[in-house]
Amino acid sequence: MIISFVNEKGGVGKTTLVTNVAACLSARGYKVCLVDTDKQQASTVWYNNREKQDIFISSCTEPKVLNKHVSQLQDQYDLILVDGRPHIDEMLDRTMLASDIVIIPVKPSLYDFRSFENFFERFEQVKKLKEMNEGKLLGFVLFNEFKDRNILSRELREAIDDYDITKFEARISPREAYKQTPKAGMGVTEYSDDKAKDEIERLCTELEAAIKSF
Repeated sequence: MIISFVNEKGGVGKTTLVTNVAACLSARGYKVCLVDTDKQQASTVWYNNREKQDIFISSCTEPKVLNKHVSQLQDQYDLILVDGRPHIDEMLDRTMLASDIVIIPVKPSLYDFRSFENFFERFEQVKKLKEMNEGKLLGFVLFNEFKDRNILSRELREAIDDYDITKFEARISPREAYKQTPKAGMGVTEYSDDKAKDEIERLCTELEAAIKSF
C-alpha cells in the first residue's frame, strides 16, 4: 500500500504529518518505509535524528523513476509513506499515479484554500486516469493546525465540505510538540504531550480503516 502526503503548496505540514504517521503505524506493527521525494530532504533529516531503527528511509527525487522505485519497495514493506514535493510539476502527478491513497494537508488560510482548489482539479484528473486503467485512488483532506473555535478554521472547513472528497474526522492542532519532536527524530506518539498523541492516534485509526477497505 502506497500512501502519499501531497499538496502543491509548501508549508502545509506534509513532512511533520508523514513522519508522525510513520512512527505511529510502525508502533502498531506495520513494516514502514518512508520515501522522501523533496529535494530539501526534510524527512531524511528527521530519520537521521532518530535513535529507533523501526522505520526505513529511501530517497527518490527523480520523477521518471518514482513509480518503479516505490513498486520495488512494496515487496519488502507493508506500507510505503511518501513525503510529496510541493509545487505543480511532474513529480506531483507521478506521486499521485504511484499511490493508492493521497492525503492532502490543508491549513486555515485563504492561500491554502486557493491552493486546494487548484490541486483538487489535478487530483480528479489523475484519479480518472487511474480508473481508466482499472486502478484506484482514494483522496483524503487532513485539516492541519486547526482550531475549532477559530472563525477562519471553521469557514475553510465549510468551504472544503462542498468538494467531493473525504475529510478525516481527526484534526491536527497547532501544538508545540510538533515543533519539538523532529529534533530528536521522534513522533508525538513517543512524546509527553498526550493531546498531540491522541490526535495522531485518531488519524492513524482512520487511515487504517481506509487501508482495510481499499
